Amino acid sequence: MQTLMSRTTFNGDHSWFKQLFDLSPDPTWIIDSNQFVECNEAAISTLGYTSRDEFLNVHPSKLSPPNQPDGEDSFVKAERMMALANDKGLHRFEWVHTKADGTTFVAEVTLSAIELHGRQVIYCVWRDITERKLSEEALRQSEAHQRTLLNTLPDLVWLKDAQGIYLACNFRFAQLVGLNEDEIVGKSDYDLLDKELAGFYHNQDQATMTDGKSIRHEDNVVFAGDGHPEVLETTKVPMFDADGKIVGVLGVAHDITERKQRTEELDQHRHHLEELVNERTKELAEAQHLAEAANYAKSAFLANMSHEIRTPMNAIVGLTHLLQQAGATPEQAYQLTKIENSGVHLLSILNNILDLSKIEAGKLNLEKMDFHLEAFFDQIQSMYSEQVNAKGVIMEADLDDVPVWLRGDLTRLRQALLNYVGNAIKFTAQGTISLRAEKLEEVNDEILIRFEVQDSGIGIEPDKLSNLFRAFEQADVSTTRQYGGTGLGLTITQRLAQLMGGEVGVESVLGRGSTFWFTARLGHGQGVMTDAPSSAKAATTTELNSNHHGSHILLAEDNAINSEVAVALLSGAGLLVDTAENGQEAVNKVRASAFDLVLMDVQMPEMDGLEATRVIRSMAGSSASHKDLPILAMTANVFPEDRKACLEAGMNDFIAKPINLKNLFTTLAKWLPEQHTVVTND
Repeated sequence: MQTLMSRTTFNGDHSWFKQLFDLSPDPTWIIDSNQFVECNEAAISTLGYTSRDEFLNVHPSKLSPPNQPDGEDSFVKAERMMALANDKGLHRFEWVHTKADGTTFVAEVTLSAIELHGRQVIYCVWRDITERKLSEEALRQSEAHQRTLLNTLPDLVWLKDAQGIYLACNFRFAQLVGLNEDEIVGKSDYDLLDKELAGFYHNQDQATMTDGKSIRHEDNVVFAGDGHPEVLETTKVPMFDADGKIVGVLGVAHDITERKQRTEELDQHRHHLEELVNERTKELAEAQHLAEAANYAKSAFLANMSHEIRTPMNAIVGLTHLLQQAGATPEQAYQLTKIENSGVHLLSILNNILDLSKIEAGKLNLEKMDFHLEAFFDQIQSMYSEQVNAKGVIMEADLDDVPVWLRGDLTRLRQALLNYVGNAIKFTAQGTISLRAEKLEEVNDEILIRFEVQDSGIGIEPDKLSNLFRAFEQADVSTTRQYGGTGLGLTITQRLAQLMGGEVGVESVLGRGSTFWFTARLGHGQGVMTDAPSSAKAATTTELNSNHHGSHILLAEDNAINSEVAVALLSGAGLLVDTAENGQEAVNKVRASAFDLVLMDVQMPEMDGLEATRVIRSMAGSSASHKDLPILAMTANVFPEDRKACLEAGMNDFIAKPINLKNLFTTLAKWLPEQHTVVTND
């Protein structure tokens, strides 16, 4: 047998490697072009060969059965594993080996590509894991038997650790909760139940572990997966480790619903009808109170989450813009553009989550305005023209017989249709994307219109269609890896369509494209189309510098990074900027100096922006008119109620975070005086 390299491979500078190679307790060999060129003593003895020469004259294919346990040809699979090692530099897998006497065993193999004498060869180290695999299988069967036993029990069984985290539960418990076991394990009662009930169970668990004694009680469970209530007689006992230390709680609950129902029915017959009515009224009042509290808590959470995420996003967007304006190299400019695009993408995800939460909380109210349908479709096409042209896809529109002037919530209609168009572009590599509007029916002043987006993209498998409009789901998990997305867009479109009195649907043929549609009930609108330019022209940094250079601005912002970014942006536009770290400091500075405009953050320590604005509006007797001083709110809370609160406090306008520079400069130009005269207080 000839090889492509000498079998005396370890000499000269490789002598130390030779020593390590020979002394390794794990069987080790080197393969070059599907031939052994070296091996250590452990490999020879473990596989039952008598000498190094005998082993090296064996073809590698003889050391494995014809096929591996997964059914793949051993030689083909070995070629593939070595190719992976050559590509990645290191690859680990399990392999069935054959000894010289024909017996087989399971080994854990590690392949790595190394360079030896100017050639890349495969360095193979393995160890026999047969006993470990047998132990694992025995353990798996034992656990399976225990699991079968637990799941066969009609009672609920669960385990928690000392911190109240679920370690395991049986099928009956998971069925009652309405979740799978893997959705329960790793969570606490605070994740599954309302705070009060979770606190009650937590206190019980702590008492059980503190006293080291079992406790028994009844639970009126109202979180059953199918919605029906159950009454459980629960026993909790402390769980001990091998050293006798309490490490958790074991719970067993027996369903006594029928027994309790019979008892309650007898009690009800003993009570007067008025008492029953009063009791029901009380229960309804309590339920309403809990619902209102939960709704308030959710609204507060949404507002706080919006603020906490948008505030650092504001710094990211602002600093990116500053770096782009600082003379970046082409490579840096490319990277900054990527950062900017990622920030926009992250913000869109945040907006989707907030919109979905607002809809579910009943906080999203539709607005009505007149709009021109053709202009609406033109805007949709314009927004995606760059992406469509880049892919070479044709986008067309068909309005059929729909009235050109309609009345409805244009913002939400645009959001719903954009979700469809964005997906169509994402999944269409070539061909056509068609936007259509069709009148389905008209009753009095109400028109039912069907909007649809048809593409010639990859299509969807029939069994995947039913899950498309579920939150956080896509047709296939691989879709997220290849195309991105959160799985929220279609869900939001569905909820928006329902709010507008319509519904959603999809037809698709795998490999031939899809048609997504939604319906909405709209009214007749009216208006006049004009080609005149908008009076609210967007302002640029240059225009702001030219028309309002030297204007004195007070920036009230408690976040140091956001303050630094805002000062740099405003100064770059030729404005003079003074800063305040809280509302009280802002009030003091307005009282002491004259400003042309105040940018007021809403959430600040000591005194928030709303209160500071009210104080400024109430001030009198200074050289500047505090009544007419433009005060613009800057806030990460973007709900309509937040805007309303700002205006009611006396603010003139509203700038959402993260700050859009075009919107910022345009709003500043709107409120700053055209002819600026510096005013000082002596």
